[in-house]
Amino acid sequence: MLAHGMVHTYELSIPIFVTIWLTEFDSIDLLVTQLPVTTATVGAVVTGGYALFGLGALPGGVVVDRIG
Repeated sequence: MLAHGMVHTYELSIPIFVTIWLTEFDSIDLLVTQLPVTTATVGAVVTGGYALFGLGALPGGVVVDRIG
């Protein structure tokens, strides 16, 4: 039950971090290139993170239901 609460805390903290990222960082240094930090870049990163979280939650829920 604590873990479930932590998941919601994580989800609710993302908007706070987005505003900080947009004001504090000018660019993201990758190994190959440098990306400017814009609302579109941060939105794509956050969307990708939520998509990966959702894809991991589906098999995780099945495993928890079977194993307990």
